[in-house]
Amino acid sequence: MGTTAILIAAENHCGAALKRFVLLGSAVSVLNSFEDISKPGKPYTEKDWNPVTAEQAIERKNNVLGYNVSKIRGERAAWNFMKEKSPSFDLTVINPDIITGPMTHPISGPHSINETNQFAIASFIDGTYKEIEGVTFPFYHFVDVRDVARSHVDALENSAAANQRILLISGIITPQLVVNYIRKNFPELRSRVPEGNPAQILPPGVHPTDWDTRVSLDILAKGTKDGKWEYVDLETSVTDTVKTMINNRVI
Repeated sequence: MGTTAILIAAENHCGAALKRFVLLGSAVSVLNSFEDISKPGKPYTEKDWNPVTAEQAIERKNNVLGYNVSKIRGERAAWNFMKEKSPSFDLTVINPDIITGPMTHPISGPHSINETNQFAIASFIDGTYKEIEGVTFPFYHFVDVRDVARSHVDALENSAAANQRILLISGIITPQLVVNYIRKNFPELRSRVPEGNPAQILPPGVHPTDWDTRVSLDILAKGTKDGKWEYVDLETSVTDTVKTMINNRVI
């Protein structure tokens, strides 16, 4: 497995000089792929693991489930390596949910937009969706890419992050919230962005399970100079993302 190969390479090439390995995982390793979305369940914590299996993903021929399984296996492989090999370094796993935010990679056209920014933001501007009704997301919580980057850097020297799973959950994201913020901050795009029902934040019948991130927030706060960790909010994330799309002329 690639995750194990990277950890072995890190140990072989760095030896005792390596103190910590920070791995980017995903919140799909934590949440339940078979969650009853019609009612909120017990909030997820760092101790939870997604129960979905490869056999279930194959049986259902479901690409999302397959992706979830790959993330679960990758993270479990990392923790198994730490347990079996007891290397000189420790491990921190960063598990974000849907990642949105401004893009810094080379953008040559609409197809250069990364997948999450495409389905969560650009699809409401480029004509993919003419209305909000019936549009759903695979998950309903997000984090801005800048917070993901910051968490990795901070975790390198934050002693509280040693051998911890850290959940990165800024808040809720829904199709209606996204279009509300686009229409509010970019009046020139209103003719292209469906209005929906601005007061109907969640799709009808959707009540996603929340996240209990108190442990993760405490760890993150200990890695900052002022002992505080504040997330980029959804409006800022969506607004800054659309600005990069406009500046790069991809919408």
